[in-house]
Amino acid sequence: MATYTAHVITLRATRIRDSEAVCRFCSAERGKIEAAARGIGRPGSKLTPATELFVLSRAMFAEGRNLDRLTQVEVEESFYPLRTDVRRMSCAAFAVELVDKTTEAGEPNPETFHLLKSTLAALCESGKPPQVTWAFQAQYLSLIGIGPLMDCCITCGTTDDAQLLAFSPSLGGVLCRGCAGEDAHQAICPGTRRSYEALLGLGPGGADRLGVEPRVARELAWLLESHRQFHVQADIKSAKFLARLAERP
Repeated sequence: MATYTAHVITLRATRIRDSEAVCRFCSAERGKIEAAARGIGRPGSKLTPATELFVLSRAMFAEGRNLDRLTQVEVEESFYPLRTDVRRMSCAAFAVELVDKTTEAGEPNPETFHLLKSTLAALCESGKPPQVTWAFQAQYLSLIGIGPLMDCCITCGTTDDAQLLAFSPSLGGVLCRGCAGEDAHQAICPGTRRSYEALLGLGPGGADRLGVEPRVARELAWLLESHRQFHVQADIKSAKFLARLAERP
């Protein structure tokens, strides 16, 4: 039976028996991996840590006909702070769920792996978890080819900053004053577009450095959520919990 080794981040683990789970991992080497983990929960099991969400491991797998099997695990980072704070944990859960539901098994994508890894690390340290999540989402949507067009009007192409005053989720970008009446849209202030572009450039690790006013924060949250809902054909359940958390003081 052929074996292989990969650096992986645990995206999901579903128990199918008391001592067995089917896990999904994001890997640098093989994209998404789906594998069975057997013997977990038993005293001395070295595989159990790999079934915890967010854990970064160096893992060995045995190839199977229908499902690979996890055989060895060496935990490299557990990202423990994510498990001690509900906001950090919820933001991390959103990131791994989005990756899980928008990637296919067996399609190597090291950029996604490294972006997810840097996002989890940033969330452990950040005083502004939502901004880290916005930066992750902006970079990830761009990475998979469905990021919104923010530097010019998506209809006429104008780059006049003073004219780019609305955003259309269905068209996937900003609209100028003259084109805004042609599609369902919402007005956004210039600071929202500039903040989006700043987060896209800073990435998750630098998101804390950006100062965001309350109005801009509300518009950024709406823009990213509405764009994702329209262009990602998947129900991201953790996004609903994040929205409820955002309503709390």
